[in-house]
Amino acid sequence: MRYNISMRSRIPLVLLAALPRALPLLAHATGIPYFGPIVPTNAATCAAGWDAIIQLINNLIAFGISMVILVVAPIMLAYAGFLLVVNPFNSGAKEQAKTMLMNVVVGLAIALVAWLLVNAVLTALTSKGINDWTAGMFGNGATPCLVQSGSLMTFNQATGASTAAGNSLQVAGTSGSGLTVGTNGGLAMTSEAQAQVKDASSAIASLANCIGNALPANSGASITSFSDHLITDGTATFQQCASGAVTCSHAANSCHYGGSKCTGQSYAVDIASTNGYTMIEQAAKQCDSRAWLNNEGTHLHVSDGAENGCGCDTSGANNL
Repeated sequence: MRYNISMRSRIPLVLLAALPRALPLLAHATGIPYFGPIVPTNAATCAAGWDAIIQLINNLIAFGISMVILVVAPIMLAYAGFLLVVNPFNSGAKEQAKTMLMNVVVGLAIALVAWLLVNAVLTALTSKGINDWTAGMFGNGATPCLVQSGSLMTFNQATGASTAAGNSLQVAGTSGSGLTVGTNGGLAMTSEAQAQVKDASSAIASLANCIGNALPANSGASITSFSDHLITDGTATFQQCASGAVTCSHAANSCHYGGSKCTGQSYAVDIASTNGYTMIEQAAKQCDSRAWLNNEGTHLHVSDGAENGCGCDTSGANNL
């Protein structure tokens, strides 16, 4: 069979018939269609950090490509087909339709082949595709929020977060082993610590929020204590533990009891970790450069009692 002018004239019609069937397959290969959310869900209620901004840009690009492939391109194809059908003998209209069709094809090729090419090169060089790289950069531990010293970082509505009575600690999830602090679930909580949440002052609650947001998911860190189990079970009071009248879990005048001047609320939190304390220490200092840190072996003691005038965890003191 020889190629001739009659066959060449059918090429636009073949492309016109094939593209609508090929578009869904090509789009699926690039993770499209994407229609939102445009603003990253976990950054919708906090001051967006660099990771959230990059994710926002990625979402806008994906949304734009989706609109081009699924809305603009089909309209252009339909219009090109309309011109071909209604102007079979008008050479000018036919050329216009062919040009429009080829422009659509070239545009889609650039949008889709570029993604596939970059993905292929990354896979060949690093054994990881675009999705793996973007997940490592903008997910799986990256925090979307700006870390602000001593402030409440976020309220993760998607996980049913709630505010503990008497302070600003934002607790995500439900009671039990799934209860966490932080947008990414960076801080788990033991059952004993969960019972002590109501004893945390707003100052230490805000600091715990910030640390929890700065840590990645599954960090291995967990809050083990705010106050004292003797206080939560009614065996002792803050005043008795602070004065030393009752032998409690922490030393007399500890920031866990409010020190000597803020007795009645906790200004300290103990954090245990299965992955060491370096990352937690960095997060705590980033959140509050004046925070008192002490590695006690089984946990990291973090407090802001001294800066709040509670008379505990000052230089040389041993009330942990």
